[in-house]
Amino acid sequence: MGQRKDFNPKCRKAPTIPKNAKKYNISDWNASAMHIHLYSLYTYPLRQGNEWCVIGGDFLLFVRAQSDVRAYRKAVNRKLQLDAMVMLNPLPCRRKDTFTDCGSSLVVADLQTLNVRLSLQGFTVYWKAHCKIGPKKCNVKMKRCNDKCGSKAYFSCDISWSMYDYYDFKSYIPFGWIGRPFHIVGYWNDMLGGTVISCKNK
Repeated sequence: MGQRKDFNPKCRKAPTIPKNAKKYNISDWNASAMHIHLYSLYTYPLRQGNEWCVIGGDFLLFVRAQSDVRAYRKAVNRKLQLDAMVMLNPLPCRRKDTFTDCGSSLVVADLQTLNVRLSLQGFTVYWKAHCKIGPKKCNVKMKRCNDKCGSKAYFSCDISWSMYDYYDFKSYIPFGWIGRPFHIVGYWNDMLGGTVISCKNK
């Protein structure tokens, strides 16, 4: 029997686009003027609460390059490495298994990236990882274990990322009365791989 562990079964799930929502794909818009494009949609007579804009292209790259987003991605990679370590020790020799993890964090756009700052201000980043570990190799002589025998296994993770923001200027007087809010989402994927080592064989 495998462990097939879910490290965070109660994490917040990323908002999903309703089937009946009106969706705008804005991947090809001019990324350097994204806040102007978004504001033009905001002032357009949209149906409140049912409009979704899916960003991509260069603007999504700018979003991913924000310092808070980069730091959070590094923290997630470290967490997944620790998850793999937790999976390694109880895993029987020559066996492999799977695990999942997920999470979210509120981040703030950098002041240095004015276009992203004007477009999104603060937004939420979500992630979900599906990982494999093994087969576990036991009785392996390793320097990290002072040349004693230990165990090790390779792990790999597919990480699905998404960002979400609710575009609403109602708190920015005097502009709040002229438009209707809508949702903004963006998606990307990361890969993570490495080897975890234990000085225990079993």
